[in-house]
Parts: sequence; C-alpha cells; structure tokens
Amino acid sequence: MSSASNDGPITGLLDTSVTIEQNNFVFKSLCLWSLNFFIGCLHACRFCYVTGTSIRKIAKLIESYGVEDPVQDWGKYLLLRPWDRQKFLASLRRAEETPPDQLKTDG
Repeated sequence: MSSASNDGPITGLLDTSVTIEQNNFVFKSLCLWSLNFFIGCLHACRFCYVTGTSIRKIAKLIESYGVEDPVQDWGKYLLLRPWDRQKFLASLRRAEETPPDQLKTDG
C-alpha cells in the first residue's frame, strides 16, 4: 500500500484479484456481470451513482488502506486489483457456465 500525503489521494494494491462477478443489481439490471480493475475513483463526479451502490459492501475491505468512509471519501482513493490470469479465467468459466434459467432477463 502506498499513500500520498494526508491531503493527497489514497492509492494501493488490493489483495483481491481481478475477476468477473455477477453484479446482483436489484433495481438496475443494465448487465449481469462486471469486471472491476479498481476500487474507488479520483474524479468524484457529482452525478456518480457508484457511491450509492456497492461501495458500502466493501467498507471493511478498504478500511485497512486508510479509507474511513467509502462514500464520504469518494474521489480520494483508488485501489488497484492485481491481475491473476488463472483466477480471471476461472471466473470467466463460471460466468459462461451459468445456466440460462439463473440469468436475469433484463441484464
């Protein structure tokens, strides 16, 4: 983990690798799967919806990197997920092998 000064952005390398995951959106099924290389953002756009979705689920994970409040600190941290080819390919196979009756029709 590396971090800039107290006023600078928090950056670091996560312990969790890049994988394809089912997004499980409840009200917005724009897609069924997601692939996120990063957690966080350094833009802090006012119209961003991300802070209101999955960020709360990862609060404990990113707390050890110095992020006290993932929503309030949005735009001040960017954490990179490392690449692991085998883990990525395994997640891709799981996604491809998902039975059609388990897929959401609006995704």
